[in-house]
Formats: sequence, structure tokens, C-alpha cells
Amino acid sequence: MNPGQQHFHDFLMSMVQPGNETAAETILANSFAKQEAGPLAPEEVDAAVAQLTPLVKPESVAELQNAASRMKEMATHEPGDHPHGDHMHGDHPHGDHGPGQWHHEDSVPGANPN
Repeated sequence: MNPGQQHFHDFLMSMVQPGNETAAETILANSFAKQEAGPLAPEEVDAAVAQLTPLVKPESVAELQNAASRMKEMATHEPGDHPHGDHMHGDHPHGDHGPGQWHHEDSVPGANPN
């Protein structure tokens, strides 16, 4: 698991209802394995969210859906497809930012913004 995946894992697991941890871990492990080949396709994100939704606390469903929307948005962008600085915290981490200006962990929903 890379550092970005670890941050997302921790973020998501904090939303899981007690007793559903094993099922959520399995879904995440499958999604992370698919990511080895590249970003998840929007339909793959939707499928994972559909599986995870009944496992998270009811008050966390909207946050899960927002995170999924950001992941799908990130997957649709190509490096360099926007001027530097035109995104807000939590947008996509591509190589169009200078060293020290953007960290992969910053793109993870729920990650500490410093």
C-alpha cells in the first residue's frame, strides 16, 4: 500500500460501522490492487462506493460520496491540463506542480492539510 492509499484507507476505515471492518478492508484491498494498473475508472469507483455505502456510518455516506466524486474527477484529468494553482486543496496530484508545491498525500480525502 502506497502512502496515498494508506491515508485513504485510514480515512475510510474511520467511517466504517463497527463490525464491518473486514468487509471494508476487502473492498479497499481489491480497489488498491486494481490501482496498480492505473487510476480506477469512474464505474469502478461507483462499484466500490456501492459496496462500501452500507458499511459506513449513516452520517458518513455523504462524505464517502464526496470522496468518490473527487477520485473520479482526478481520474479524468491529464497531467498539465490546467494552469498551476487553479485547483483547491484535495484536487488532483499531477506532475504539473513544482517540487514541494504539491504532495500526493494532499489529494487524499480526509488527509490532514498540514
